[in-house]
Amino acid sequence: MTGLGRVTMQVTGVHGAQHGALYAYLEDVQPNGRVTYITEGELTLANRAMAPKENNPLWRKLRTPRTYARADAAPLPLHTRQQITFDLLPTSVQFHPGDRIRIAIAAADPDSFQLLPADGNATYRISHGPASPSFVELPIIR
Repeated sequence: MTGLGRVTMQVTGVHGAQHGALYAYLEDVQPNGRVTYITEGELTLANRAMAPKENNPLWRKLRTPRTYARADAAPLPLHTRQQITFDLLPTSVQFHPGDRIRIAIAAADPDSFQLLPADGNATYRISHGPASPSFVELPIIR
């Protein structure tokens, strides 16, 4: 796997999520249970507005371009499912036969980021399945 991965989730804010954030961690789980961190991605949910691909500046060539415009910032509506997509940081790793790939999702990472909301109390529901798929796209090189 080499490049930018991307996470897409069907997210419903349940409590305190209007001004929250989501974090995704890609991990390699070896057959013996050992877990190795590979990369991560995060998104302040107020900045979820996406920009047209043609407006993605050359200095910020992301798979999922954002506007980051103040006018586009908006609280996440509660109790309404939203599709949230964000990139993982670029990486290059070889997974071995028997390894499993795991995505860990968190609503906070207080050791690395400011708590959003400030009290750190946010609850989300992440849907999955054919009717509301949540998934990860990884750039696989063969």
